[in-house]
Amino acid sequence: MSALYTVSIKAHKASKNRIFLGPEFSSHYKRGEIITVHYGLEQVQAIVTPIKNSEHVIFSKDVWDRLSLPFPHKLHVKTDHEKISLGPLVGIMTTNFTPSSKAPLGPRTDFFKEYIVCQKYVPSSYFLFSPLDVSTVSNRVSGYFLIQNKGKKIWKKYSVPFPNVVYNRVFRRGEKMSVVKHGRAILENAGAKVFNPFTFNKWNIHELISTNPAVQEYLPESILDPSLQDLKRLLRKHKMIYLKPAEGYMGLGIIQINKNPEKGISCRFNRHGKNHLKPYPSMKLFIKQFFKGRSLKKYIAQQGISLLQNAGRNIDFRVHVNKDEHGQWNMTGIAGKISGKGSVTTHIRTGGHVLSFDSIMEKFFSKETQNKIYQELKQAVLTLAQVIEDSLPGYVGEIGFDIGLDATGHPWMFEANSQPGRHVFALPELKEWDVITRRNILDYSLFLSGFTKKEVHAS
Repeated sequence: MSALYTVSIKAHKASKNRIFLGPEFSSHYKRGEIITVHYGLEQVQAIVTPIKNSEHVIFSKDVWDRLSLPFPHKLHVKTDHEKISLGPLVGIMTTNFTPSSKAPLGPRTDFFKEYIVCQKYVPSSYFLFSPLDVSTVSNRVSGYFLIQNKGKKIWKKYSVPFPNVVYNRVFRRGEKMSVVKHGRAILENAGAKVFNPFTFNKWNIHELISTNPAVQEYLPESILDPSLQDLKRLLRKHKMIYLKPAEGYMGLGIIQINKNPEKGISCRFNRHGKNHLKPYPSMKLFIKQFFKGRSLKKYIAQQGISLLQNAGRNIDFRVHVNKDEHGQWNMTGIAGKISGKGSVTTHIRTGGHVLSFDSIMEKFFSKETQNKIYQELKQAVLTLAQVIEDSLPGYVGEIGFDIGLDATGHPWMFEANSQPGRHVFALPELKEWDVITRRNILDYSLFLSGFTKKEVHAS
């Protein structure tokens, strides 16, 4: 009969080929029984020796070394017939490491540190690694762990087995590198479960889900590689449209086009860090002058939505959803964003700033309506997440949605991000959301690696 525990591990120097187990394991294994011990994708055999101490699972030094256990720490321990599993061993894969052990990812180190510290909530072996550090010779990954040393947390590099689970945080440009593709393929072929394995392309996601009746009401009308006639038709129909790069990020390159009441159009965009508003007598002249012969092949024309506004500035929302330890989607974070003066988008780099969801709702809606909108928004993002997941290969465990609400409170999806940023949770009142969204990375890793049961025994 299987059971799940959280127990600290340590090594024992004066013995060989042994695993020492406390009283809680006595109903699972007999003294002298040879069992298989799993850690990540490595496994070795060891002889069971019962001990009175229930605070640790202890390994003889040779077993410890063969498993490549990095250091004493707390893990989930799962019993099963003739085997015992330790973990989960979870790696965050990213690129651009530096030679510095103090800041292995340079200015991004603190960003990733906030993920790693969540192992205090979910006992695990959690580390950072580069695809360059995946070795087929040793079937090991060399990665950075955050350990306690003289009262301080420091980064230290250890070689460990291929992990149970990999959380992909390789940015869009890096994904196309052969070394990244090769490293990921090695891990997947070995049995590691890589989730969020690639950056979403705006158009691909739209095309995959747009015919699904469950989400059509949340999707603005959109056209890839729009012709001049497409742009004219969309503008006549909606009075406002957006042009967006299909592979854009952080709001870069987005143009808002409005139909002028008298004649022509007005275009709002950001260039070299400055917001601009410029009139054009016609759509044809705008395309000719603005794009200067460049194709719109990689652009999407999208229906403009009349969003909630404060003093003429648009408001939209970043909504996070994560899979939990049971593999279920949950809405795990929500923050409002208000655009900067004259800005097309609500991004901070163009003057936008973050507000709490509640403060925005209180300004526009009655208490009864607020709850109704919240529930509708929640239902929308959970449905969108499930439809996106069902439409893609591989594992998806986290999505950050850019959502707009119109004057009635109806939600519209502008974008889905497989590697959402964290700046929206900088407000003190949103810190709880921040912790939940990061912790859920490990919770979902428990599910993927089989360390999930309704009852977990703490030792």
